[in-house]
Amino acid sequence: MVIFLIFIASLVGIAVQRLRMPYTVGLVLVGLGLAVFSLQYAEAITEVINLNAIRLPEVILTILVPPLIFEAAFHIKFENLRRNLKEILTLAIPGVLITMVLVGLFITWGTDLPLEVALIFGALIAATDPVAVVALFRTLKVPNQLLIMLEGESLLNDGVAILIFNLMIAITLGISDFSVAAFVQDFILIAGGGLVIGLIVAGAASLIISQVNNHLIEVTLTTVTAYGAYLVAEELHVSGVLAVVAAGLVIGNLGERGMSPTTKISLFNFWEFSAYLANSIAFLLIGLVIDISQLLSSMQSILIAIVAVLVARAIVIYLLSFRFSNITSNMRHVLYWGGLRGAISLALALSLPDALGGETQSLLQDMTFGVVLFTLLVQGTTMRPILKRLGFSTQSKNQVSYERHQARAIAAQRSHDRLLEMHREGLVSDHAWNILEPAIQRQIELRKEVVQEILHADRTVGDTELDQAFQEILRSQRSTYNSLLSEGMIGEETFAYLVNEVDAALINQDISYGDLLLRRTKDLPPITKLVFASVSEPDVFETLHMLGIMGIPAIRLASNLGPSGQISLTLLIGVEEEQLDEVIEAIMNCCSPEQPIRRGLFNLLPGQEPKEDGQPDHANVYVFDVEHYEEI
Repeated sequence: MVIFLIFIASLVGIAVQRLRMPYTVGLVLVGLGLAVFSLQYAEAITEVINLNAIRLPEVILTILVPPLIFEAAFHIKFENLRRNLKEILTLAIPGVLITMVLVGLFITWGTDLPLEVALIFGALIAATDPVAVVALFRTLKVPNQLLIMLEGESLLNDGVAILIFNLMIAITLGISDFSVAAFVQDFILIAGGGLVIGLIVAGAASLIISQVNNHLIEVTLTTVTAYGAYLVAEELHVSGVLAVVAAGLVIGNLGERGMSPTTKISLFNFWEFSAYLANSIAFLLIGLVIDISQLLSSMQSILIAIVAVLVARAIVIYLLSFRFSNITSNMRHVLYWGGLRGAISLALALSLPDALGGETQSLLQDMTFGVVLFTLLVQGTTMRPILKRLGFSTQSKNQVSYERHQARAIAAQRSHDRLLEMHREGLVSDHAWNILEPAIQRQIELRKEVVQEILHADRTVGDTELDQAFQEILRSQRSTYNSLLSEGMIGEETFAYLVNEVDAALINQDISYGDLLLRRTKDLPPITKLVFASVSEPDVFETLHMLGIMGIPAIRLASNLGPSGQISLTLLIGVEEEQLDEVIEAIMNCCSPEQPIRRGLFNLLPGQEPKEDGQPDHANVYVFDVEHYEEI
């Protein structure tokens, strides 16, 4: 069944790229189609798609959710989380509680369900799952703050919603007595316990990773960390989801420091694939388990549930976020409409105990499926035009004009190349060639002139293209090293060193190579720091090569290195404030491993004291502020 679903997911992925629709929406639609198809041909495909043979809640929560949560948490940096922590916590904790109460009250008013049962539905539907819109955010380059808030809220409110759902089940079934004090105490214990377990497991894994230099072992350790944190936390009856959140944050911020660039590349690729696979199966399962005929019979309750969720989300977003000045009104609109529901709500609905009663259990599941379908098919598909309407993905006129004329220039060049090929093969006569070729050549030159004029007026429009081209150059270099290794022209040690060097540049997502290469043309002087790096002779060329990969030029001056008199070169490097750490790290990485000060390549920065170990220095870095400079 898994292999069949993966195959279907691959076909859906190909189709949605052409249709320009969210991938998860396509998966749900195909799942619905398969469900309808299975009703007509049940006997023929029961052996292929037999949902009764597996326990879906356990599959989703235990197998599919950990990689989804871990991958999302892995990419969130502590600094970004710290900047938006108040907003995220406000939406994730009070927001979930308010959503549960408001939805519960609305459902009780609109249906015959008692309040405690309606609160169970409010808890299970409170968890947001913005997977369908997060991918769109990254494609359209929505502001990072908005992405962090939406993704951070989802990471935390998943765990909070599951926790509150279990507490409400226990209270409703009489397993535990309700009191505000006991509820708060259980909440703090389960949530805090999950976070502590995640920190402990990830901390231990980070220590092991720092001692290992094998990308396969390190990737395996992160897999053990993700699932291990979840399983240990659940075994101790604390929040497994919050344990995975904590583990992902620690590995992504602390464990990553002990990894080589090649390991980071492998890790990113592995978890990107794992999350893609888990999403594919989860959203296909959503479509497969939904019974359309059953939903139609519960349509009135489903409509009430949809309205309740939309109203509660509006109150939570617009009231709770109003106190934060850094959240604009347009950002509130996106946060509101981006509050989709997905796999977590589905898993919780399917795990409802039979003790609630068959009719009640079925109705809550129908309402959950209806809300999930609405958020995915309506909110998910309309997010792109809403983002454009709110100005989050609007391209500048120069960017649009650049892309159009650049495309026309490429098309004209391709047509010229095809005409030349036909002429050489004798398919086009000299007479036709002499007439058509000059006309096409003039068109090519005209388009290129227009493109150059646009770039001269606004050099930033070509940054993306330069970034992509530079990344392709690095990938080509990596491929060449692979070929040289397979041909026996370089050894394993040299290959590992060179590939690690290229991978370091590939994973540096914070650097815009287009901006680096064009920054000298801007009006304001971008250089704010002048770095003097005195590097020992054996390490000079490696250092210059790494700086070249980063697109940062350096001037070389001969000098002596300290009292030892060893020949060295002093590098003069002009950088921006945000580039300083990357430049210093590049110099550190180029220092020979056998040097005694590799941990502290730059032993003396302004305001620092000299080292106490008395070891000879093989490199010194001094940083000066730049008030003014002129280029020659």
